[in-house]
Amino acid sequence: MMKHARDGDLRIVAEGLLLPESPRWHAGLLWLSDWGAGEIKRIEANGEVTVIASVDALPFSFAFMPDGEMALIAGTMLSIRRPDGHFAPHADLSGLSPKPWNEIVVDERGAPMSTRSASIFRAVNSVRGASHRSP
Repeated sequence: MMKHARDGDLRIVAEGLLLPESPRWHAGLLWLSDWGAGEIKRIEANGEVTVIASVDALPFSFAFMPDGEMALIAGTMLSIRRPDGHFAPHADLSGLSPKPWNEIVVDERGAPMSTRSASIFRAVNSVRGASHRSP
């Protein structure tokens, strides 16, 4: 039997988003891609929206690696967030397909997987610690 929400069961946790996509729960907070704004955002416990990064590509999505680092897929580029907050390019996926990639998940080894229309890409190796490498 389907349970129906009652008043007080649901609430809006953030407003003013343009096109929220790819919600993720990480470190006790909600994170999302706001495609309309071109930004990755985090929703704080009090409902405040914090911009984590600006992204200059569509579509884009992100995932958290086992060690907490953020992997970003934007267009055909896979990047890893450095400790200073900037994204370092890790792999150009245009050799697999010139079309942009979309969603991303990371397995328990730290290997990212992403999709585009009728394909899925999976890294053979982990990208763990990639943010600490020189570009």
